Amino acid sequence: MKKVTQYLYVYAFLGILFLGFFMNLSNLSAAVNKAVTEYSYEGWSTIINIEYNDNIWNRYAFVEGNGLVHRVLGQNRMNGIVRLKNGKVVTVTEATDITVQAQSVIQFNQWLQEREVDFLYVQAPYEVCDVDNQLPKGIMDYSNDNAGRFITCISEAGVPYMDLHEMMHEEGMDHYDAFFKTDHHWKIETAFWAFTKIVEYTEEIGVSVPAEYVSMESYSREKTEAVILGSNGRKTGYLYSGLDDMTILTPAFDTSVRLIVEEENINREGSFEEAYLFYERLSGDSIYETAQYDIYLGQDYGLCSLICETAPSDQKILIIKDSYARPVVTFMGTVYAQADVIDMRYYDGNVYEYVEQTQPDMVIVMYNPYMLNTVGNFDFNKETE
Repeated sequence: MKKVTQYLYVYAFLGILFLGFFMNLSNLSAAVNKAVTEYSYEGWSTIINIEYNDNIWNRYAFVEGNGLVHRVLGQNRMNGIVRLKNGKVVTVTEATDITVQAQSVIQFNQWLQEREVDFLYVQAPYEVCDVDNQLPKGIMDYSNDNAGRFITCISEAGVPYMDLHEMMHEEGMDHYDAFFKTDHHWKIETAFWAFTKIVEYTEEIGVSVPAEYVSMESYSREKTEAVILGSNGRKTGYLYSGLDDMTILTPAFDTSVRLIVEEENINREGSFEEAYLFYERLSGDSIYETAQYDIYLGQDYGLCSLICETAPSDQKILIIKDSYARPVVTFMGTVYAQADVIDMRYYDGNVYEYVEQTQPDMVIVMYNPYMLNTVGNFDFNKETE
């Protein structure tokens, strides 16, 4: 009976494919016509592909149909995404040489020491856990191995670091419960936990922050009504990945803050919610085109500044981060007078020069292991035009 059901699903999906082919003939014709009439021969294939995919008829019905067939057939790979034994969908990574990346951090730390600027490297955990291995048979992920070799390298050179992956397991946290099921990011509650660990570290080096500013009891919790289909789930459809919800954390204490993003002409001020949260990211025409994680700061920017007039600490922090850290730096924007935030994927400047110009009290680099795959994420002293 199970095999009959599987065949029925396959035939139904093939029927949808044939229907889609005929419904998209006009779309294909329009794409070809635009390429031929508006572009040179060399660019035809690229333009046809872009135009066709952007205007495909009922695109997400095909994604869902494909995902349903993959799930019914028990296939654990789809569109570059792997479905774990526990149902979470993830992106696996290959082994990478971390030598250049580690040397860049070591040199950066030495350079900052010479200028009496504190430094901390924070290794965020990855969505795949090596302690509780849920990978299907025959599929490998090297994210944790890459991170482990990187941490060993910088620690041997005396670089101050914090391994949140290791700390999670020391504290008995459920690794997979700390992450969204359909997204590569950790949950907002996990990001808040990471924020408290960073504040604890800064207190150890003499930066005092009152306990109420880092207590979950001082924050209000709001569960979103909208369902979430994360970045991994959008590649497979929710029939394959399932859906998530999200809890938004906001301070219950008074805040007067400001978010400045010059490249986007953003200058928002007011309370935490008014300046730092982009509630419009929770709504959209489709769950496939809405990234609710972006409620914190709106998106990733090359450079932005979070200024807090009500901060208990007068410290000025520079944070170099990826998207994992966006909620973390938002919470940090309530306890430090100023947090400048750089994302190397979008920043065209030289970080060494920026430090010289702005004179921060402390620099933090916070990356998840996936960032180790690209040397440019660690090119803090790159040449600029």
